[in-house]
Amino acid sequence: MCVFQTPLYTSRMRPDGLANAQWQAGDRADEAHRVMVKGGQEPSSQEYAAVWAHDLSEAAGLENLVLAGPDAQGQRAGSKDGRASYVVHAVSAKLSLKDVDVIAGKGANGVDGDAGQDASTVSVTEAMHGGVGKDGAPNSNQIVCSEETSDGEPES
Repeated sequence: MCVFQTPLYTSRMRPDGLANAQWQAGDRADEAHRVMVKGGQEPSSQEYAAVWAHDLSEAAGLENLVLAGPDAQGQRAGSKDGRASYVVHAVSAKLSLKDVDVIAGKGANGVDGDAGQDASTVSVTEAMHGGVGKDGAPNSNQIVCSEETSDGEPES
């Protein structure tokens, strides 16, 4: 098995991938033919990636590989966010993957957030007890009912 511990830059790859005149392609399940790209920290962005494919002027392809995202470490500059782990980080690139195993890495923990603010008063105050209720206001719109009876027929 061949293992790459730094990010693989697709712009630097030969069109036939990692093959040379002596190397014969074979199934990645076969230990003798397995090529694993574990990646690492990409220097310009400080992100962690196995494959970094940015601004490719031509289409690129990865075939018959095992791509494993590296475990990220630390936090982004000026942030409390932990760094991310990317298996493939592609921007403005036509990149194809064929017969590729993709294994995720772990992102880094962020740092603890700032302390929260004090909660508002939660203990009972005197104003919460209320007072004794009073009689209701007199009804100024009294409803008066007639005691007259009717047989239900319309009046003529």
